[in-house]
Amino acid sequence: MSSRLAHRLALSGRANYLVTFNPAGGPFTSYSVARVGGSAEADFPKTLAADVSVTGTDQVTFSPSGAAAPSGTITFSFAAGGKTAKVEVVAATGLVRTIGP
Repeated sequence: MSSRLAHRLALSGRANYLVTFNPAGGPFTSYSVARVGGSAEADFPKTLAADVSVTGTDQVTFSPSGAAAPSGTITFSFAAGGKTAKVEVVAATGLVRTIGP
């Protein structure tokens, strides 16, 4: 998942990393991961699957401490076979967790 990658890169690279969902304002159809002020990482942007919806902001920044901004929780919903799972990014810690079926 893009958020976990950005979180790991921010911690290991001691730099701010962005996850950006496009187009701005949604509905989002793709995302990329990049160092702030830099180019997207290799293999990005990636297209979101048709059964994935992202709610929240169109950009999340992970700092070298691991924290995520903006404050609050960003939710990614995956629907498959009538079931839904969510991936949450907790702002204060940058913790990325999956809650699902």
